Amino acid sequence: MSPERSSYHQKNLSVFNLLAFVIVIVLNVLSATGRINGRTPGMISAQYPTLVTPAHFTFLIWSVIYLALFGFCIYQCWLAFQPDREEARHHMAIRLQHWWLVSCMANAGWLVSWHYDWIPLSMAVMAVLWFSVWNIQQRFQVAAPEAPLSIKIFVFIPFGLYLGWMSIAFMANMAVALVYMKMPAHGWLPVLATIGALLAGAGLTGYFLLLHNNVPYALVTIWAFIGIIAQRLTEGTSGSTIIIQTCVVLIGLMLAAVIWQFFRQRHWRNTAIH
Repeated sequence: MSPERSSYHQKNLSVFNLLAFVIVIVLNVLSATGRINGRTPGMISAQYPTLVTPAHFTFLIWSVIYLALFGFCIYQCWLAFQPDREEARHHMAIRLQHWWLVSCMANAGWLVSWHYDWIPLSMAVMAVLWFSVWNIQQRFQVAAPEAPLSIKIFVFIPFGLYLGWMSIAFMANMAVALVYMKMPAHGWLPVLATIGALLAGAGLTGYFLLLHNNVPYALVTIWAFIGIIAQRLTEGTSGSTIIIQTCVVLIGLMLAAVIWQFFRQRHWRNTAIH
């Protein structure tokens, strides 16, 4: 492909990426206002109560995530139309490819399937969404210390936050699917399943934090666990105490890991300088 044709393709793709994000935002607004099948996400969550669903305030994180992703969309558009940033533009295009479009389509598909109570389909679509966001992170080597500041701000932070929250959402969606399939809502089985999910979520956080330096991912997980504690305190259902205790311990461990990772990265930078 000639440089002129490549530049034209990258410009078009950047615009499509922005438009896809706008569609996702519009669908989210329609979702929040009950314009999709006459229901809001909260109404559907209430229909399938789980021990891992966080408090309503926790979902305010979506505002932060979408604001960060909007910054990413504007940045990749700006990069595509800068004549003197050919190398950076090529770097963006070759790594992003069509995965952002896939993630936007999956996000929209999840909203529709969720609102129409197609729970098994929503699980499959969310798996596609998680994989596409994870793939973007892998392709950009999110949190690589040698990356330019602009990439850290407009790529690493947005996708670190997004992947972290998608991991929590996938865990919650799986719990909803179990309720949908008539798993017992009371007793030790759902409690043990919830603790297992929390341990898996914290373990995945440790992986992305310590091996990929993905601090935003860890902070989102901590935020979600705080929301789970708040919801368990509000409801006070059977098994809430041990779930709260598990969350508190895991939050402490994750905070300690974030602090340790900060000092480890600082030590590495100082070693590299000297």
